[in-house]
Amino acid sequence: MSTILLISLLGLFDVVLGLPCLTNDSKKDFDKTRSALKNLESYLSNTVSTLQGQVNTINSKVKQLDKDLITMEDDFKKRQWRKYNGHCYFFGTDFVNWVTAERRCSEIGGILVKIDDASETKWLVNNIVRKGYYHWIGLTDVYEGDFRWTYDQSALSYKNFKSGHPKPASSDGYKRNCVFFHPSTGWWEDMLCSTRAPYICESNFCF
Repeated sequence: MSTILLISLLGLFDVVLGLPCLTNDSKKDFDKTRSALKNLESYLSNTVSTLQGQVNTINSKVKQLDKDLITMEDDFKKRQWRKYNGHCYFFGTDFVNWVTAERRCSEIGGILVKIDDASETKWLVNNIVRKGYYHWIGLTDVYEGDFRWTYDQSALSYKNFKSGHPKPASSDGYKRNCVFFHPSTGWWEDMLCSTRAPYICESNFCF
């Protein structure tokens, strides 16, 4: 073996011997750390992917909501809702019973009207479409004589019943659980809920 080759091998041997050596415990710790880093990398990758998916879902829902609002706005305009004091009103001209009237209002984004004061009454009388007919409003007495607004089940702070109404239970008042609105006076009359009449819807969501 030549002198140069021997020197080279001895030099390589010195380099190898000079490398740090890991004990068995250190190697286990090293492997655990490397495994933990790989798990962390995988977790972060999955998290980013999940977050991106959530962002995409949110963006999709926002776009759909925007479309729904545009559709709702167009629907309000087509149905000729009328604006008064921050609320919108729709005068249904078809003749239906009280339950159907309530459902019709709900289907177009409203409720059967809740009348709060004399000014609102006057405005309704002036704007009602079918002048010669009583209209359903959102007032009933689930418990005999205890009339409440179906919108929020609140008791009456403003009352506008026609003289002789509501009818007493001793008469046929126990049958008259829904309320009419007179088209020219604005007076209220309790009536059989099965009676067919036009109706007035109200919405707080107004353009």
